Amino acid sequence: MATKVNNVKRKAPSKAPVQPAKKKASTGDAVSESFKYLKRHTALRQIVNETRLDLAELQAWSDAEGMRINFHYCLKEFGRTIPDEGHVYFPVPIIAGVVARIFVQNNLDADGTLKKVAESGNAMLAELEPSDAMRAYIAVMEKVGVVILEAVYDGKLRLYDYIGIPVDVTYHRMAYEEKMAATVPGESPKERRERIKARKTELIASGVIPWLQTLAAEEGLSVSGVKKLLR
Repeated sequence: MATKVNNVKRKAPSKAPVQPAKKKASTGDAVSESFKYLKRHTALRQIVNETRLDLAELQAWSDAEGMRINFHYCLKEFGRTIPDEGHVYFPVPIIAGVVARIFVQNNLDADGTLKKVAESGNAMLAELEPSDAMRAYIAVMEKVGVVILEAVYDGKLRLYDYIGIPVDVTYHRMAYEEKMAATVPGESPKERRERIKARKTELIASGVIPWLQTLAAEEGLSVSGVKKLLR
């Protein structure tokens, strides 16, 4: 006797839910983040001449970072009075300038020319001409200033006003973040020039009188830098 087989409807094997592919960071994103990181010191450019650093805090930070710069020695060498007690404050440009002078002096030969890189053993001279002391001075001064402002931006150092009250840089940090968020990654010099020209027209049409200073602040440039771009 034949056995009757019931037709049982089988369910198709369930498929695993498809996970959405993770979005890879684009080259533009990477460029933007890199540019943002490298230029963060510009966020504090507007207040650098109106604020000061606590020398003891600066020296402690320098020692912790392994910079091997004796700021007390550099400042005393150029006749700056540093009392044994109490807080001592100096503006960033003065500190950077003094360190640069000491650096160049310590790397000069007897005839006044700058030592060769191999002889000086200092990486800061790697891209400088052996006899170009002025370029070395400018490069070191800018480097020291940038590194210090980066530390302030990162919260490792504090700026003070001329009374000795810490300056809150949150506003400047947020303004910089906003500006960088609007920056176009991979923008060519020509595209940037056209964008800045358009922004200039917009500012003038809106009745912004100090449009040049406004553009400089927005772009993180000096006024002369904006003028060069607009030529």
